[in-house]
Amino acid sequence: MRPPTTAKGTVSAEYRKIEHRLELAKNRRKQEDTRQGMQRLENDHQNAVLNETAQESDHMERNHINVDSGQENAHADIMTLIYERAQERYRTLKINDTDFRTGKMQEILSDREMLTEFDEGLYRKLVTRIVVYKNNTVEVVFLNGCSIKIEYQSDNP
Repeated sequence: MRPPTTAKGTVSAEYRKIEHRLELAKNRRKQEDTRQGMQRLENDHQNAVLNETAQESDHMERNHINVDSGQENAHADIMTLIYERAQERYRTLKINDTDFRTGKMQEILSDREMLTEFDEGLYRKLVTRIVVYKNNTVEVVFLNGCSIKIEYQSDNP
C-alpha cells in the first residue's frame, strides 16, 4: 500500500504544530516543577511554624503523592507529543523517499531510446516485483512504489 500523498507544506505545518505543542508541554512541566518547588517551600515553612510533627508528616506525605502523580501526567503528555513528532517525521521521510525514487527512475529513462527487446538491466533498476494473479492479471510494482495492473490472455484454455 502506498503512503498517503501530502503536500510538503502541509507536512511541514503539521510538524511545526507538533513541535510547538511539545515545547508548550515542556514549558508547562517546568512551570509545574517550579510551582511544586514553591509549594514545598511554603509547606516546610508552615510545618516549622506549627511544630506539630504528626500533622507535618501527613501533610508532606500527601504533597509527595500529588507531586509524583503530576510529574507522571506531564511525562505522559511529553511522551505522546514525542511519538506524534516521530510519526510526522516518518511520514515526511516516506514522501521524500517517493520523490527521490521517482527522480532516480526519470534519470534512468532519460537517455534511453525506444526498446525493441527485453533489457534485463533496465528491468532490475525499475521494477521491484511482479505479482501474477489467478484471474489473468499481472501487477507490476515499480521502484518508486507506483504500480499498474495489466490483464492478459492465457495460452492455456
